[in-house]
Amino acid sequence: MSKLRMRMSSTRTKSIARSKRAHGMAAAGLIGVAVFTVVSPGAETASAGPARGKFVCKTTSEYGGFAPISAGPNSYIIGNCAPGTEILRTYYADQQNGPYNGGLIGGSFNGCGAVQIRNLDRVNSSESTSVCTDPGKRPPSEFLSKVDCRSGDGEPCREWDPDLAGDKTTQVVGTCQAYANYRPFSSTPTPIDPVQVISPANRPPDGNGDAQVRWRYITKDGKFVMVHDRGWRQSPGATPWVFVPAGCVTTPHAMTP
Repeated sequence: MSKLRMRMSSTRTKSIARSKRAHGMAAAGLIGVAVFTVVSPGAETASAGPARGKFVCKTTSEYGGFAPISAGPNSYIIGNCAPGTEILRTYYADQQNGPYNGGLIGGSFNGCGAVQIRNLDRVNSSESTSVCTDPGKRPPSEFLSKVDCRSGDGEPCREWDPDLAGDKTTQVVGTCQAYANYRPFSSTPTPIDPVQVISPANRPPDGNGDAQVRWRYITKDGKFVMVHDRGWRQSPGATPWVFVPAGCVTTPHAMTP
């Protein structure tokens, strides 16, 4: 009987403690608010939060040899990850278009960004870094000056969605080399990783008269344009999200973000 009373007392004490914690959270305005949860190494169960691990971009991603790098989960593409490029993960985020690993990305990109997990292979679950730890999106002002994501169908802008990325009336006006990386967030951006060549002849409007190459944003320095090349599969070694010289395409409906 004595032991039973002790267990009942312990249970009541824990219940009171939980009630007090809930009351404290309500007073602080935390109940009903999403809060980042610390994720144990290798765990990918939280919707967003800190995480660790080394990953590499797959030899073959869903977009050919390169995997797109976003400015943050569900954000603008700011470069591409070459096969074997290392990523030191600092956060994980599950988004409507799939989960992302974000952190410090090496290779020719060499900066902070996020890559969809389906384009990555895990190396380990322990390594990390003290930089690139912010799970939020990089501000557009860091890498672009003008933007457009009109679909022509009245749909709202979704930064990550290729079907709504860029104006269907974009025109290719010259033959130009496209690059997988430009590092538009850098103080000294440089075109790197040449991929496909784009021209009016190999990227004419499609059967509906819509552009195959649709501009996304003009880089901060105004010298290059990020485009979504819907005809990328026609060119060996190509990838859909690329940088082209500013004079290569028209940029209708340019807007300041």
